[in-house]
Amino acid sequence: MKLNQLTFTRFLAAVAIVIYHAKSDIWPFNLPVLHNVFSKANVGVSYFFILSGFVMIIAYGQQKAVKVKPWNYYLNRIARIYPVYLFALILAAVRLLIIDTLPVKEFILQLFAIQSWFPGYISKVNAPGWSLSVEALFYVAFPLLFNYYYSKFSFKSVAILVSCLWLTTQVLLNFLYRSPYYAAPPSTIHDLLFYFPLMHINEFMIGNILGFVYLKSAKRQANYDLHITFIVIALLVVLSVNNYLSFHDGLMAVLFAPLILLLALNNGKITRVFSNKYLILLGEASYSMYILQHPIKSFLSFFFKKIRVVNPELQFYTFLVALICISIACYFFIEIPAKDWIKGWKDRKRLKLQAVDDSVNF
Repeated sequence: MKLNQLTFTRFLAAVAIVIYHAKSDIWPFNLPVLHNVFSKANVGVSYFFILSGFVMIIAYGQQKAVKVKPWNYYLNRIARIYPVYLFALILAAVRLLIIDTLPVKEFILQLFAIQSWFPGYISKVNAPGWSLSVEALFYVAFPLLFNYYYSKFSFKSVAILVSCLWLTTQVLLNFLYRSPYYAAPPSTIHDLLFYFPLMHINEFMIGNILGFVYLKSAKRQANYDLHITFIVIALLVVLSVNNYLSFHDGLMAVLFAPLILLLALNNGKITRVFSNKYLILLGEASYSMYILQHPIKSFLSFFFKKIRVVNPELQFYTFLVALICISIACYFFIEIPAKDWIKGWKDRKRLKLQAVDDSVNF
């Protein structure tokens, strides 16, 4: 089951994160009303995590009696995320070798997507890769959660546990974030609170719960355009006025969860617009856009310096257009071929095993 209207939202979240990394200093995002929102747009990563959990259940939850085959699942996930991740990492490493030195230990940690487990080794090669290190935990955990937890316990029991996990994470994060123990980055406490994978597992599991809710409610499709608009306005208002609580580890699930569910169930105008094939393509390219943003920006900054382009708006919008174009190219020439290769490899292996079985039976 594919919900095309959700695909484009990934692009919107990715663009918001790119603007956030520009420090919201670019017009019109430097206007006070927008600056307050985009200065917290890194919350888009939390949206990715929740949506990832939701999509996993949509993909596998309709066959709840059937177990997820771990190695099949892991191969599919590796084919989906690792080729572009590796490409971005190599680009970032090459850029570092040109202008400075490559931190070998961090490069090795990022190569195996385990950097988020090690405070102090998050941001020196390709900083956005931290979230893929967190996603790696989700992917390792999902077959275990699906096969041995979600299928064994009632929905109510699972929902209560996940709610407690979410609440505990928010209290721990915001208590320590405002305590004397917290130190601004670079610091171990900051990396543990904001990037440590176990601080984000609540978001993925909330997405899982949401997926089960959707599967139970799939027949309740209707025009939820007004409800979606209201939630988006509430989201913008909360981001604009809050300067105290940290949203980084899933607090915005209170708005992201109903937003994802209503978008999935919606058959109104928003869904028709978001299901446009060109918008879907942008959504499909959003992963490449997110993971490539730092190396592409770094190379372009070097280029702008060479040709003496100093206007920040011209730099940013040239970078954004280039990033989108390169990301679409990566989707077609890296992501799709990698997925097709894995599918072909599995098909060849299955046919080979079938041929062996046939010869034995003969």
